[in-house]
Amino acid sequence: MRTIRQIADEFGLSLRTLRYYEQRGLIKSKRFSSDKSLRMYDDEDHARVAQVVRWVRMGFMLSEIENDAIDVHKLRAQLQYIYDRMAELETAALLIKEEIRSKSHS
Repeated sequence: MRTIRQIADEFGLSLRTLRYYEQRGLIKSKRFSSDKSLRMYDDEDHARVAQVVRWVRMGFMLSEIENDAIDVHKLRAQLQYIYDRMAELETAALLIKEEIRSKSHS
């Protein structure tokens, strides 16, 4: 079993983010203590947190994750979106470099 702090530290998340994911139903924890404030995560909960974090880092919206709507078609579409965005960013970087060069020679 892991505490919410251990999970947060492992995945580089804030406690608030983990609580929000739990509130949205994306993840679950086991509640302990008289006021149910102590959250603990077993191996299954940990695996779910890991999967949610992976999908978020891939750029999926929480609503897609909530509905477990991440299938191979969504993955392919997201990959294409990322490739398209990378091309746009490369173009922007080249334009910025050109602008820097032109201003440096002025």
